[in-house]
Amino acid sequence: MGHQEKQGWQRLLRRSLTRRQFLRAGALGTAALAGSAYLACGEESVPSTPAVGAPGAETPWLGGLLRFALSDVQGRFDAHRFPTFTVQTFNSFFVSRLLKHISGPDDPNTEELDLPPSEWYRPVPDLAKSYEVVDQLTYIFTLQDNATWHPVPPVNGRPVTPDDVVKAWEYYKSARPDRGVNLAAIDSITVAGPRQVRVKLSRPFGPLLVMLASPSDFWIYPPEATNNPDLLNTTLIGSGPFILRSYQQGVMAKAEKNPNWWATDDRGNRLPYVDGFEAYVIPDKNNEISQFSAGRLETMTVPAELIDVFRRQNPQAIITKNIANLLTIIFFPPAAYEANQPPFNDPRVRQAVSLAIDREALIQLASGGKGGKKHNLLNAGFIWYVDPEGPEMGELGQFFRRDVQRARQLLAAAGYPDGFDTELHYTANAYVTAVPYYNPMAEALPAMLREAGIRARLVNHDYQSEWINPQGGIFFGGLRSGMAFALETPVPHPWNQFTNQFTDNPRNHSRIRDPEILRLIEQLGQETDFDRGRALALEIQRINARNMYYIPLVGPYGFGARQPYTRRLWTTEHHHHRSPCTCSFGFIIARWRWAGNLQGGQPRVQRRGLSSPPAYPDAPGTTSPERPSPNAPACRTSNSDESHPRTYSPAYTDRSPWDPPIE
Repeated sequence: MGHQEKQGWQRLLRRSLTRRQFLRAGALGTAALAGSAYLACGEESVPSTPAVGAPGAETPWLGGLLRFALSDVQGRFDAHRFPTFTVQTFNSFFVSRLLKHISGPDDPNTEELDLPPSEWYRPVPDLAKSYEVVDQLTYIFTLQDNATWHPVPPVNGRPVTPDDVVKAWEYYKSARPDRGVNLAAIDSITVAGPRQVRVKLSRPFGPLLVMLASPSDFWIYPPEATNNPDLLNTTLIGSGPFILRSYQQGVMAKAEKNPNWWATDDRGNRLPYVDGFEAYVIPDKNNEISQFSAGRLETMTVPAELIDVFRRQNPQAIITKNIANLLTIIFFPPAAYEANQPPFNDPRVRQAVSLAIDREALIQLASGGKGGKKHNLLNAGFIWYVDPEGPEMGELGQFFRRDVQRARQLLAAAGYPDGFDTELHYTANAYVTAVPYYNPMAEALPAMLREAGIRARLVNHDYQSEWINPQGGIFFGGLRSGMAFALETPVPHPWNQFTNQFTDNPRNHSRIRDPEILRLIEQLGQETDFDRGRALALEIQRINARNMYYIPLVGPYGFGARQPYTRRLWTTEHHHHRSPCTCSFGFIIARWRWAGNLQGGQPRVQRRGLSSPPAYPDAPGTTSPERPSPNAPACRTSNSDESHPRTYSPAYTDRSPWDPPIE
């Protein structure tokens, strides 16, 4: 049986490299920007033919639509009551935060995304144009002078006031299922002046600015919306660069430029350059590629298995290749730790699970043979990453290498000489669009585990009702038995991740309470020096590896593509997500312009290459620049993670910008 099982998962591995079988495997791709959501900055290949309008086309052409594919958010728009990445990404088009993460810079000649990893999560202004560090417990944020709410009822374009920010903060604390644990160090936010708010801390908190910039937390809604839950769940009203005009669940979203958004470029042009965007639900990756090849989409994510075919079909497309900035893990039921429930209460059993997994094979499977890296508890696309087999991990690196014999020895020592039966829980209808390697990895794991005597039955769960449900969902501490294979939403700071995984946060999937880790997390939350913080994060990862509370797996390389008529496109933000795509996983912002006709066709999107924003000071008593950058980014794009049975093909000829897609 073991030999047959091994042949089974190896056949699955080979299958992943077959284009026809890959396309038959299911609806793989609603989000043109999806898989790239989890990709860290990396190398990029550039077509030999220069992009249209590159040199010499310095004056922006204004107007037009940006077109891409989008997964469904299923009608839930409140990012505080439903703090999942699908909702947060959709908010990123329309709603502001005090700060955001930096975008760019990249080389105007090579199109390379050369922002160094140390800069990926640097906070820069959004709704707040500047801030002052009064002391280690007090920050003053000054709002943009001309920030207004969207020109739609009931706010009707009125100015954003400091009192609005205060009320948004109160709503954040009351509405979040975790009651704002990520920003629990904030004691209060109060009005400090006509255009200022004061943030007062209860204790020193090193990650404050990067957490305020995180799309996971403090979105600023108008009180007219937060006082009317029905309104907030049917539309999005904010102060961001786009206005939501319509949303058809499972079909498409339409948005138009906010004519009053505060940001301008260095020539005084109000951003964004485009008139709006149309985002389509395209649950079939084959169809999405066809639409891109026909010039009907500006950007998309390309599954690694299809990249060679894609290159042949689209020789002029601009391709980026980057490591996945998304943690894949296995976790165990809370009862293993809280009630000493066997078998996973024994660390030797958890170590055996890790030893049974062939990570090299998973990398090949997930990347289509294009390579990748093994995750530690901090993922391989993160600046804080530590190679799990490197010298800093010492002898603990053994648990990240496959050793079936050693796994069986550990199981026997733990009282399971014949192995045991269990389950491996996962969700098959969530990540197929955004992370196409998730389901194949889930399918491969049981056969690997079986070779070590761990007979795991694969159990599928609905994403919305059983997996991500804040009340008892598997992801939020609801696993009753067996193991779960999951993805961890990336974060901008290791304190954020470890707080999620080891404290009273609902994202502590297994309800782990390790006193030493809790002590180190507290120190990490107050640390401002990178090297000292990295040392603390390393020690937490060593403790996790010794106990295998969470079993980290792998991050493959992935690919994003954009049309050759796009030029100088950045990504930014999300905790997390550096992307190879034009504008990737929500929270991602790009600056665009129209470059003129391409071979007699419709004008296409381009973005100007502009300088990066200035740095923020860190020392108390200093102030940030009064202006974030003359080149503030203009356009935010998004994706989510559910698939849908209907396929829509955006076909553009001489049609109105707001016509529905053609089936």
